[in-house]
Amino acid sequence: MANFPTHIAVGTVVSGALATVTVAADMVAPENIVAVTLAGVLGSVLPDIDLEESRPARAMFSGLAVFFSFAVLFGLERKYSIAEMFVLWLGTFFLVRYVAKEVFFRFSYHRGVWHSLLALVFCAVVTAWERTWHEPELQLWHEEERFEVKLDGRVIQTQTLRRSPSGRWYSQEQAIKLLKDTGFSEVQMFSGFSRSPATADDRLICAVAIKG
Repeated sequence: MANFPTHIAVGTVVSGALATVTVAADMVAPENIVAVTLAGVLGSVLPDIDLEESRPARAMFSGLAVFFSFAVLFGLERKYSIAEMFVLWLGTFFLVRYVAKEVFFRFSYHRGVWHSLLALVFCAVVTAWERTWHEPELQLWHEEERFEVKLDGRVIQTQTLRRSPSGRWYSQEQAIKLLKDTGFSEVQMFSGFSRSPATADDRLICAVAIKG
């Protein structure tokens, strides 16, 4: 049986290779290659979520516990006191982290449904499509995603998410001027997220400035 490091190693190599192919085929934008690779790596460890003491199982229920506890906290923040909210947060966390986990493993076993063709079909019938386009003259980029659920080869449900514009980019000169116009001084430009000074050819920059 493959262990966790093997799942991660093989998943990373295969996902990275396939992500590179999709970028080369212009199916995925270059800036999304990391996200596509990570999605593949995540999928490589999913079959072990039904192994009770595996790292994927622990990570999944810990993540779900944190998510649902904060969802309850933010959803009911105006209805209860701080002490009551803390109790609700703590109760939701332990309910998901331990009770839901116990129920899940009581009705499942390793190499069961998550290693079956049913799981493969379930994952295969949901497809995602994404495209990104740019407007250089306005320095804007736009993104659109479409999710499809298929049954017997037919699309039975579609959801489209569009962010237009999704963001804007600035040249170094524009970024410096924008910061100075809003009251910042001693503006420094760095290459990416490093401490190295930005060069004229850098496309990813980080600005550090002092307010006032």
